[in-house]
Amino acid sequence: MRATAGTLAVLLLAAGCGRTLEDGTYRFDTTAIRQDSCSAEPQDDLALPDGRVTSAGETVRIAFAAEGPLVPGLTGASGDKALIGRYLPDKEEERFIADASFDVVREVAGLSCFVFAHAAVRARVEDETSFSGTLRIDYRRRAEAQAACLPSCVVEVEFAAARIGE
Repeated sequence: MRATAGTLAVLLLAAGCGRTLEDGTYRFDTTAIRQDSCSAEPQDDLALPDGRVTSAGETVRIAFAAEGPLVPGLTGASGDKALIGRYLPDKEEERFIADASFDVVREVAGLSCFVFAHAAVRARVEDETSFSGTLRIDYRRRAEAQAACLPSCVVEVEFAAARIGE
């Protein structure tokens, strides 16, 4: 069976269907802390900063508007530390993944610790203006960091995000 150009166009359009998010600024609310081996004391709440979400085709990008205690180094101002990913093909629900890796300095117990960080979002689209999922950040101490800095730690939170503006 040979596919015609019309058949291919229909298949490509069908593959791109689904609920993709509207571009804009989203508020990220932490709903649960799954893991936090980075904090010296147990945390009741880890605040997430607002983020800018943009979509183009299967690609999704999240750039956080400001640095927060959970995501140092994820400033969206320069655009080079945004999480970038893609929508996943799923007939039941619209999901996406996005991640980024970068070097940051974490302040830990008065020390400036040089670390490599990997941040990853796994999310499910609720509707065109909201999604929920997990944000996990793995920190690994770099060789040039002080020995007193933690060798590694992980923060993972569940969140709900809702569009609050352009």
